[in-house]
Amino acid sequence: MNRTMRIMGSTLALLLLLPSLAMDSSAQSAQPIGSQWVYEFEDEYFGIVFSGTWTYSCERATTTTLGGTERSVIEYRSVLSATASMVNEGSGMADGEMTAVERQYYDAETDDIVGYVLSESYTLDAMIYGNGSISINSSERNETAYLPPGGTGTDPSNINPGDTWQKTYTKHSKAIGHDGKEFYSRESNLTEIVVFRYIGTETVTVPAGTFSCNKYDITTSDGVHETAWYSNEASYYAKVTDIYSGGETVSYQLKSYELAQASSSPIQMGSNLFLATFYSTIAVTIIAGIYAMIIVRKRQTTF
Repeated sequence: MNRTMRIMGSTLALLLLLPSLAMDSSAQSAQPIGSQWVYEFEDEYFGIVFSGTWTYSCERATTTTLGGTERSVIEYRSVLSATASMVNEGSGMADGEMTAVERQYYDAETDDIVGYVLSESYTLDAMIYGNGSISINSSERNETAYLPPGGTGTDPSNINPGDTWQKTYTKHSKAIGHDGKEFYSRESNLTEIVVFRYIGTETVTVPAGTFSCNKYDITTSDGVHETAWYSNEASYYAKVTDIYSGGETVSYQLKSYELAQASSSPIQMGSNLFLATFYSTIAVTIIAGIYAMIIVRKRQTTF
């Protein structure tokens, strides 16, 4: 699995895993099908930045056989579109784009994350003065199932500022793609330990406005550190930042949102559904991670 897919899966997993326990009762009532959130997206690594839009929406009630068992699920959809540029214009030139479409599935009864299907593509042509050139053209389709859905470990029944808890997620992935040189097909199993910490309430200002949020810190066993600000008013995250062990930083800031009427098939906000945002952002981050991995490889062999 390339680094982008791995990171995106990790980020999405984190968002999907966050509990809604800190939300007030009105925010927990429903997340209707048809609701949509649009974010400004930015991914910076090695002097190159991808900027664009990430859209997350609650799509429909359906069924899936991810994991080998047919389940009734709620489907969420993430769409990412971003273009490349240099952080400092005088340091080089960069042209490229990354796109991704991901569908995430949550058990309709328990809200547990069941899995996701992610399709992504990434191109980059860059010249970094004093270091060399980079040329990348890759794409991948990945199906990932959580075994068991929702992971293992106990979500807290009540949380207070400073509280921490831990869960373990085992994922089985099937991927096909092209890394710019050859086609590949692979299967993999990954076990990830995620530690959650509830910080408390904090007010943040983003393009969509100013929101009072519940703030969480999340760390994974593979070195991802995420900070997420969840807004009861928007029924989703107002802001998310991810930092990876290699120095890559990814950020999402809410630009606009539209909440459908509860009469249009409301979805109860369970502990794992609140995590859905994290998984979505992970998907986006995974894409960014792929390009980061390739840049590192290029740097070692070409620069």
